[in-house]
Amino acid sequence: MNEKVEVGLHVRVADCFLSALVIGPAVVCYWRGTWNLLDLYLFPNDTEKTGWISAAIGIFIPLIFSFCQFFIQKLVEGESKAVFVLMSRVYTYFFAFGCVSQWRGVWYLLDHYTGTTPWGAAGPLIVACGVMVFVRGLVNTLAPPLVISMDFPENYFTVTRRFNIQPKDLGNFIYDAVFSVVIIDGLVVCIWRGTWLLLDFGWETVIAKDVYFLSHISSLCLGYGLTFLAMLFQHPVHLISQKLLNYPKVFKIAIEDIFTAAGIVGCVSVWHGVWYILDAYFLPDRLELSAWISHIMGFCVTLALFASNSLLVRGCSVDGDSIEDVHYLVQPVQYFESIKACRKEKTETPNVELRTYRSKDEEKKGGLDSVALALA
Repeated sequence: MNEKVEVGLHVRVADCFLSALVIGPAVVCYWRGTWNLLDLYLFPNDTEKTGWISAAIGIFIPLIFSFCQFFIQKLVEGESKAVFVLMSRVYTYFFAFGCVSQWRGVWYLLDHYTGTTPWGAAGPLIVACGVMVFVRGLVNTLAPPLVISMDFPENYFTVTRRFNIQPKDLGNFIYDAVFSVVIIDGLVVCIWRGTWLLLDFGWETVIAKDVYFLSHISSLCLGYGLTFLAMLFQHPVHLISQKLLNYPKVFKIAIEDIFTAAGIVGCVSVWHGVWYILDAYFLPDRLELSAWISHIMGFCVTLALFASNSLLVRGCSVDGDSIEDVHYLVQPVQYFESIKACRKEKTETPNVELRTYRSKDEEKKGGLDSVALALA
């Protein structure tokens, strides 16, 4: 939704709390359930084999959706709303599964080949951060609850790439997609894994090893503290970065990357706390049932809130490319504002053409087809 609407401070606050307390944990719930199901069913006793197969499946699915995004978009054009909703939700489900599978595979391969010691965590983390800063891709490491993605029809099947090369240049298009999915996403996993393991070691050092609940709560407090601070200060930090436009761009990128790094620690800490609390207290003696319920519940909650795209690791943004009229370093949480804009568009522009969601009969009648969200 591109249309801007005026909202009050209370709506902004509600957006932040909904993302932090509902959408974010629901995304973690889905990822935990899917990850644990793969642990149970995909060579559970062989870390190396399950890592390679999981990574292969996880890389294959996002690559296929990246290569076929324009074909899928054309496939749903002119079809009814029901066809689009069905195809988009199936698309999201399999894409989300692929994302979890890729992360799990890369994570376990790093565990296998570099170890789970502090140096085994810090080494890949430092290298990955350095490379991501160099290729200006650190912002792609952010996740819910700091950022969410709504299920609006606009560009639903679009998978952005690091260089956004178009398919007419087929060779470079394939290279761009492979680089974005394999290299950028793989580096994101390295950063998350390193931060996660260092949190494990840090809480074990500060808090007694057997006081698990306190360490989980500490992770949540750290994570939510940094997340809310990032939500609060991203606009002022953006204004500072705009003041640096007359200086070498490296200064602007540097201040934005420092902000992003704090946001990354916040996101990982929230996931760390929620994940371990679910492991410890949500059917801990029935792992398979716990995983299935977590998987289904996480997907259904995000689907019901029209935020299932938040489950995906999709697309590639570039550090330092925030522009003056955006006013934010990262896309802010705008859940209720987006819904209000959707309602306003439906009521004020009855002749708007949403070809993706209009059936051929409806096009002849010239009537307005409801947006796929069906927000009354």
